[in-house]
Amino acid sequence: MGRKDTVSTPLADRADDETLDLDPEQIKQLGYLASDCIGEYFARLPQLPVFPQTTGDELKNLLSEPLPVDGQAPQEILRQFEQLVIPGCRQNAHSRFWGYVSSPGAIIGAIADLISSALNQNVTSWRSAPAAAQIERLVIDWIKQMVDYPSDAGGLLVSGGSLANLSALMAASRAKAKSDIGAGGLRGSPSQMMIYASKEVHFSIEKAADILGFGRDSVRYISVDAQFKMDVAELAGQIEKDIEQGLAPFCVVGNAGAVNTGAMDPLDDLAEVCRKYDLWFHVDASYGGFAALAPSAKPLFAALDRADSLALDPHKWLYIPIDAGCILYKNTEQARRAFSHSAEYIRVLQESPVESFAFFDHGIELTRRFRALKIWMALKHYGARRLGKCIEADIRMARYLAARVEQSDDFELLAPVELSIVCFRYAPAGLRQKIAASANDRSEQDQINEQLNDLNTAILNRLLRGGKAYISNTTVRGKFALRACIINYRTRQSDIDILLDEVARIGAELAPQ
Repeated sequence: MGRKDTVSTPLADRADDETLDLDPEQIKQLGYLASDCIGEYFARLPQLPVFPQTTGDELKNLLSEPLPVDGQAPQEILRQFEQLVIPGCRQNAHSRFWGYVSSPGAIIGAIADLISSALNQNVTSWRSAPAAAQIERLVIDWIKQMVDYPSDAGGLLVSGGSLANLSALMAASRAKAKSDIGAGGLRGSPSQMMIYASKEVHFSIEKAADILGFGRDSVRYISVDAQFKMDVAELAGQIEKDIEQGLAPFCVVGNAGAVNTGAMDPLDDLAEVCRKYDLWFHVDASYGGFAALAPSAKPLFAALDRADSLALDPHKWLYIPIDAGCILYKNTEQARRAFSHSAEYIRVLQESPVESFAFFDHGIELTRRFRALKIWMALKHYGARRLGKCIEADIRMARYLAARVEQSDDFELLAPVELSIVCFRYAPAGLRQKIAASANDRSEQDQINEQLNDLNTAILNRLLRGGKAYISNTTVRGKFALRACIINYRTRQSDIDILLDEVARIGAELAPQ
């Protein structure tokens, strides 16, 4: 074979400005700068407003700039971050942040995120990230132990509760469908498949039904009782009715900590209904599940082991930085049948059960970051016992808030407090007396309640803009509620006192005379 001619013009090697590398000493110096920035932030945190004192237009103008063509020194970028970005953030780590279902995050988890980003593992399978994959499987085992889920169950980490719920409904539909809808789609299903959940369920269930092609109308919303728990008799009756009409019930979703009020559905009773009708039982414990670590709440979670799938969010009540969700499957083979696909470029060559394991066979994502490291480090550093004590204290702080609300003439508790969500409203004695006096006049009561709804909406807007505390809102049986979800290990009773004093002060200023 003849020799090919050599290239007449040699190709240039990589130049210094064609790499993004820093030398080890530069990396250390950059790390020191970042740690100084973090330390100074936490030193200033108690004095920062919980919500930024700015507007959307102001932030847009402040943070708008042309595409950078040439780079800047890291010191200058961090200076801009401290001056421009931090003041424009909602301070979720503040001791008086109780909005939605967000924890402050544990700082060791933030350090873990830095390390995992430096390693840049793509945790698709053992072959792609051997140690990271093994740590994730270990973390899944630890999570199962924390909530007393069967030891032979499986699962994986996901971005959060929405993806966990979507994954669960995907697995449920494939397991319970009367035809192979994975191959033929829903057009091959002989009848409309139906999902059942309480009216208090998270909206991600309906969204998942939409994404999976069942449609939003496939979700049957079951009434709740005075404690906001699903009505089991109504559930069974609706399932019977749908079967008679030729529909195909396949899944019941139970709440282990409803997002509005924190209510716990009667999980054992729901499991019995699912057993009777051969339905998949999914429990959304994204918010409440890790309260099983708190001695006072543990009995509420005794039936979690009966769920076919379980959604949990370590980035909520395990205080892990976002994002860190989790989906557990009692039968991993059912999950694998739902999600497993093959392609030549991802074909697993190993034969060992450990080395051939692939997370993409059990979930939606292929590219996956090393989420498990921050959970692994947090559990090793704090231990499950201390995390349980923090959760117990959150529950105690919520009960303190509820007790203060009930003791006051200016507030009204709108829902029972089962975990750590407190729904209340500012309702001065005068207006409450008017409601009581108009017991036989529904129109008058509705008018006063609408007045209170408007008043509490205005109170919340002013409270958030004031920056002393951050709570969110919901609607409880037609009443606009101020909603505090306490999953914050920095919160003390003095913080709750500040919240109520501020709401009362604003309410007194805004209330009609």
